[in-house]
Amino acid sequence: MNELTRQCLMLPEWEKIRLINNLKASMVEEPQTGQGRFSVLYKAATDIVGKGILSSSRLRELVIGRMMIVYQLRTEGYSLKAIGRYLVRHHASVYQLQRKMEDVLKYPKMFSEETRMWKEFQEKIKEYEVQD
Repeated sequence: MNELTRQCLMLPEWEKIRLINNLKASMVEEPQTGQGRFSVLYKAATDIVGKGILSSSRLRELVIGRMMIVYQLRTEGYSLKAIGRYLVRHHASVYQLQRKMEDVLKYPKMFSEETRMWKEFQEKIKEYEVQD
């Protein structure tokens, strides 16, 4: 057993879990450009919140990025299951992201930061659509 493995085994349980989640997030592949609409939305969201949207991270910015993608795809008629396949999430998780984004749009004064990001996301989508 090498020194790094020994040090990892000595970490507290919560730190091991965090380390494993970070490793998983770094191994998630970026979507291929051939995935159509999802690719456009993914690029627009990563411009705003950064990479890692497909990871299991619960960072606020990444969750907001997922919420925006889910809501946009749902308004375009995609199923929860199809969106879940793109985002590597269960359809119930996708539904919860959709509901949260509905709250953001219903109460923009309460969610001013999210509302600002949503408007920026819509502008980025238009930019990418013009490029294609």
